[in-house]
This record gives sequence, C-alpha cells and structure tokens, in this order.
Amino acid sequence: MLHHFQKVCADAELPKLRYYDLRHTHASLLIANGLHPKLIAERLGHSSIKLTMDTYGHLFEGSDREAAKKVDQLFGAKAPTKPVGRKVVPIRKKAI
Repeated sequence: MLHHFQKVCADAELPKLRYYDLRHTHASLLIANGLHPKLIAERLGHSSIKLTMDTYGHLFEGSDREAAKKVDQLFGAKAPTKPVGRKVVPIRKKAI
C-alpha cells in the first residue's frame, strides 16, 4: 500500500510524503473545522480521546476563545471592538 501511495505522489509530481503526513493533515483539518475531538478520535481509530488530545491538543488552542464567543452570542453580548488583553495573531496556513 505504501509503495502504491508513493507512486501516486510521484505521478502527481507531489513532494515525497509519508502516509502519516496525510493522516496528520486529515486530523488537523477536522480540528480546524471544529469537529468534536471524540469524533476525530473515532475516525483515527484511537482507543481513547486522551491519545487524540495528547497528540493534537496543541491544535485546539483558541477553541476556548471560540466557545466564549458562542456563549456571548447565546446571551446577546456584543463583541468588544478592540481586542482585550494580549494581541491575537492570526494563524497562517502553510501550503503542503
């Protein structure tokens, strides 16, 4: 299977990729799109959500901010016009 994957990548003139790179990208994209960690764990075949969070937990940073915004929206609070506290720097997505 790995040999076939490498051939497909070469035929598509893609850089050499490990099969694991696709798995990691898949998980990262699911996290970025807000899929619940339990569902991600199931898709990856992890025996527990702890393994998923230990491996990909750093990618969930900022989700607390998003949760706070959603709670504010539920209660009709208006978002501040200026950032409060530390400066928020947008994450730049890297091309694969």
